[in-house]
Amino acid sequence: MAAHQLFARRLDTMNGKGAAYASIALSISATMMVALLTTRLSAKLGEISYELERDMQEFRDMEKATE
Repeated sequence: MAAHQLFARRLDTMNGKGAAYASIALSISATMMVALLTTRLSAKLGEISYELERDMQEFRDMEKATE
């Protein structure tokens, strides 16, 4: 029996309580994924900010050296 047939059979036998638990599990999983992606994005933005700050300081130092 194919996987999609097993899944369809499982959905047919799932009661309201099971559907509620599945919905809660999916919501928790989605929330965790959003939190992880947000954390990763925040870290990347921090790295970019640090690099920009460093580059600006190097530029200022080069300007002072040419004066």
